[in-house]
Amino acid sequence: MVLVTICLFFLMGCLQQSHSSSPDNHYDTEQTQLVSRYSVAYYQSYGFFDDISTNDWQRLRSIAKSSGMISAPRTSFDPHYDGNDDDDTFWNAMPSNFFYGNNYDPNFSCRSEVRVGGLGDGPKYVCDPHRIPRAATLNWRMLEGSDSEKRRCLVYSIGCGGNFRFEVGLQELLGSNRCEIHVFDGNDYSATVPKHMDIHFHNWGLRRDRGPNTNDDYSPDENMAFPLSRSLDSMKYRSLSQTMKILGHTGEVLDILKIDCEGCEWKSAMDWLGESSVPPPRQVLIEVHRSPAPFARNWFDEMKKFGYVIFHKEPNLPGCPRGDCIEYGFLKLHPDFYS
Repeated sequence: MVLVTICLFFLMGCLQQSHSSSPDNHYDTEQTQLVSRYSVAYYQSYGFFDDISTNDWQRLRSIAKSSGMISAPRTSFDPHYDGNDDDDTFWNAMPSNFFYGNNYDPNFSCRSEVRVGGLGDGPKYVCDPHRIPRAATLNWRMLEGSDSEKRRCLVYSIGCGGNFRFEVGLQELLGSNRCEIHVFDGNDYSATVPKHMDIHFHNWGLRRDRGPNTNDDYSPDENMAFPLSRSLDSMKYRSLSQTMKILGHTGEVLDILKIDCEGCEWKSAMDWLGESSVPPPRQVLIEVHRSPAPFARNWFDEMKKFGYVIFHKEPNLPGCPRGDCIEYGFLKLHPDFYS
C-alpha cells in the first residue's frame, strides 16, 4: 500500500509536468482521473498500460513470478547432475532446440499482441502496438536513465537482409508520421529501402561498446553462435550508444529495438541493459541464435533482472530447421513487477 501511494504521487507529478507539452491535453486530463484506479500497472509499465486494474495487474504479476525460467529439476534430463548449475560443460552439450524447448517460455500476456509485417521470416510480434504512439509522448523521466521528451515513437531495427516487411507493416499499422524508423545492416540495402515511409537505412552492423577511445570500426565482436565469415571483417560496426549519438538520439528511449544480427546479441546486450548511456528499450524483439554457455543463461537472467518479461516465443523453423533460432518478444517493466 505504501508503494502504491508513493507511485501515485510520483505519477501525478509526472503528468502535471508533461501536461503543457502533451499533444493531447484532453487525454492528460482523462489520465489524471484514471491514474488512481490503474496506478500500479501504469507505474510498473512506465505508462504503457493505462487501462489494467490493480486486481488484473496483480494476477499478471503472480503468473510471471510463478513461471519458472529454467526447467527443474535438472536431474530429469541430466542423469549426471551434481547440483552445480554453473557447469557450462553440461549447458554447452545441450542441443539448442532442447535448451529452448525446456527453458525460458513466455511469462506475460499482451491483450492485443499483433504480428506485424505478415507471415514468414522478417515480421515480428509486437505487444499492443496501438499503445506505442501514445506512450511515446509521455515524459520519459518516468524511465530510469532518460530525461528526454518525445513526440513520435522511435524504432531501431538491427539486421534486415534487405527485408523491410516489418518496418513497412509497422508504419501501415500505426499510420504515417507516427514512428521514426532506422534500419541497420552491414550489407548495403539503401537502394531498396522505402524512404517515403520515414524508414532510414544505415550501412553498419551492431557490436558491444568498446569505450570512447576505440577507432576500430571494422572489427566485429566474437560471435558466440556461428563462426564469422571473412566477409564480415570488411563491414562497418558501431555500438548502440555510438549509433544513437550519431543520429542525435542520445538519452532517448527506443520504443522498439528489433534485432536479428546472427549471433551479435550475446555480446552487445549489456549496452542496452543499464550498463551504459542507453536507456533500456521499451520492447525488444529479437531472434537469438543457438545457446552458448554461459552467455545464453546470463543473458536471460539479466533481462529479468532489469524488469523484462517474455510476451512471445516461437522457433524460426524456415530459417533454422533444427530449432537453433528462436524469436522472442520482451517488454520492459519496472523491476518491482517481479518483487
